Amino acid sequence: MQVFVNGFLNNLVAVDGFILKSKSPSCGLGTTKVFESADAEEPLHRHGTGLFAKGILDRLGDIPHIDETSLVDPEKRDHFFTRIFMRAELRLHSSSIQELIDFQTRNKLLLMAYEQRKQKILGRILANYKSQHVPEIFIAYSKILHEMTSIAPSRGNIINAFMHAFGYFSHWLESEKKQYLLDCMEEYRRGRLSLQELRRAFITYIFEFNVYYLADQTLFYPYPEKLNDPNLIRYE
Repeated sequence: MQVFVNGFLNNLVAVDGFILKSKSPSCGLGTTKVFESADAEEPLHRHGTGLFAKGILDRLGDIPHIDETSLVDPEKRDHFFTRIFMRAELRLHSSSIQELIDFQTRNKLLLMAYEQRKQKILGRILANYKSQHVPEIFIAYSKILHEMTSIAPSRGNIINAFMHAFGYFSHWLESEKKQYLLDCMEEYRRGRLSLQELRRAFITYIFEFNVYYLADQTLFYPYPEKLNDPNLIRYE
């Protein structure tokens, strides 16, 4: 098994994340049975990591990974999909400084939702592009990006990003519509409204008032919405 794991990872070209099988001897993430010996009947514990999963964590520690049981959780699923699509976009649009700047622009509010301080650090990395070559900038940029997105953003940070978006068009809203969006953010803060529902509430007005800058922001479209279809993701 270890030979397979090493061979697989050595020949891996480009990957943005892994969905692994819970409780699997090869792929479990803290859910694998661990036995003292090959002939032991009872496990020492059931919180081990499979050989393949361990190889991924040892070799590609910062890469997004999840098992099928966690995919059922809306918040864990959202964080996982957001990370892999962001990584894929960065990987595919990093051949020039302008592409990195465009990436930063599209992801500005989403990165703010993760960590505003590091979002500003990313901006400074790109602002100093004249003193470095593109590969060096990409390495520095991606390192900070992967670090700051490794932990799911807090509800408070997410609401802060939505409040920034709200400021772009709130002056066009009638008082009832303005209060509706403020109420949506409060309901999300209290856990009574999902992030998907909050996004949809904002998207309605973004298109009503043709706020093109926000329409291009990944905060509202971090990944294809159909990936949240309950018929596609279920665990039995």
